[in-house]
Amino acid sequence: MSRNKRAVLTAGLFVLIVLLLFVATVLIVRWPNSRLAATEQYAVYSAYLESEITENFHDYGTGRGFVLLIQDKTTLARVAAPRFRRLRTDAPALQDATLINFVAENLVSQVLAKQFRLPVNYELLPEEQLVKPGSSAEYVTVSRVGFNKDLSQALFYTEHICGLCGGGGYVLMERRFGQWRVKAFLSTWVS
Repeated sequence: MSRNKRAVLTAGLFVLIVLLLFVATVLIVRWPNSRLAATEQYAVYSAYLESEITENFHDYGTGRGFVLLIQDKTTLARVAAPRFRRLRTDAPALQDATLINFVAENLVSQVLAKQFRLPVNYELLPEEQLVKPGSSAEYVTVSRVGFNKDLSQALFYTEHICGLCGGGGYVLMERRFGQWRVKAFLSTWVS
């Protein structure tokens, strides 16, 4: 092997090692514990949905027979460059680690489990049942949750679909004294 090829291979290997060390450092330093995050995401969803049901009950229905419908799989929330900048501008409290984790978590969808703690009955239904022709089902979708390293900040995307109306947006939440609270709702659409 010639001296130039060996130098190029050595330099390439060095760059690859540095890149791997950088990625590993970011993951270790900034990534939340995945087992704790998997459990905590339901606390985040539950706190948000409970506040929505309590504060906006007219949008979600009333009465003893009311059942909240939730799509059984997370939606894939993409953050395009303009929206990325808007999130940073409109929610200055949003930490970089939370946003990076949110983007990474939303590369794949996840089947939801019946682990929500809500003041109303709820059902998890597949998208096909919620959007079938002639259906005017009122339901909620959620993306996967991105957390900061210490699981004190969370970001996810949600939509509330109600037949001919609805809305969607990013929800930034913070945990204070063990309770999740909405810090900001950044609307992306309303109908």
